[in-house]
Amino acid sequence: MTTSTITIQAIDINDNPLTTGGSTVTLDASLGTLNTVTDLGNGSYFATLTSPTTSGPALITGRFNGATIVSDCKCQITSQMTTAATEIENSLPRVYC
Repeated sequence: MTTSTITIQAIDINDNPLTTGGSTVTLDASLGTLNTVTDLGNGSYFATLTSPTTSGPALITGRFNGATIVSDCKCQITSQMTTAATEIENSLPRVYC
């Protein structure tokens, strides 16, 4: 079993990163298991994705204060999750506030 970190950076309507936390963020994965989202207190939130016993594409979706996160994160889960980690880092979901 391997893990990868999913990071959310909240931004305002002008694409400026928010610098405070306190929002409610939930994430779901179509493959694998996500733990509870952690608020870093600086506009960033993260959860850990644990690989399942099967390989395949995973879609990470979420909500920010009840609103759907604008961009979904797509990753390929392999037995070692090597491609998942790279693709997640390069396609972080964006949250508009």
